[in-house]
Amino acid sequence: MSYKCDIIHYHGDITKLKVDCIVNTGTNINLYTAAGPQFAEESKNFSNLSPGTAQITSGYNLPATYVIHTIGPKATSESFDDHKILARCYLQALELAKQNNISEIAFPCISADQSGFDRRRAAHNAISSIKLWLNSPLNDRKTIKKIILVTNTPQDFMVYKDLMELINKGETNQETYYQETNPEINQSLPIDNSNTPNYINTTHGSNSVFSCYWDYIPMVIVLLIFIILIIVFLIFVRHH
Repeated sequence: MSYKCDIIHYHGDITKLKVDCIVNTGTNINLYTAAGPQFAEESKNFSNLSPGTAQITSGYNLPATYVIHTIGPKATSESFDDHKILARCYLQALELAKQNNISEIAFPCISADQSGFDRRRAAHNAISSIKLWLNSPLNDRKTIKKIILVTNTPQDFMVYKDLMELINKGETNQETYYQETNPEINQSLPIDNSNTPNYINTTHGSNSVFSCYWDYIPMVIVLLIFIILIIVFLIFVRHH
């Protein structure tokens, strides 16, 4: 029987998503504030979490019911080992989600910011790792119906937008990329291509570059007003 899972690109604040589970990499300060002091206290138990491993807690004050904690690697040269550890972040989180009967899980861009990874290669790793896990006959993964890839910077927004469009057009081979960057994990999770996820590009009103840069609008308005004032001043000086 065919099994389908939606893989969705969402641009926005992961802490505001009302889903079964979101993933925390320890770098989002807003997440700890939104989740409350009990969450922050319990999260201290994972301060020494090894990269590529994962643990689960309650979401406390978050809209999400659960939070899966994982630590992304810091790449030195983007070696195979670096990408294997990054892949394990996604694989371990998905395993925990399956064990806890989670049907919706939202991932941030793990290790994509200031961790030594090229943003595009990190995005390829994310999608190929997820698809490999979904397609593995070793997993009873039928509980997971929706996987959300969350971006919150203009750079990551464009990377995922372009990548999802290429996937939907059939112009990128995720399995080939995964085999090149994660040979050992690939051998342990054989691919069954009979199940193809549904890739859904950018939701919740962020389907344009303009909406991605919405936070910069106030700054632009102030700059325009400043320029207008300078022009008015120069015209005044010239006529007097």
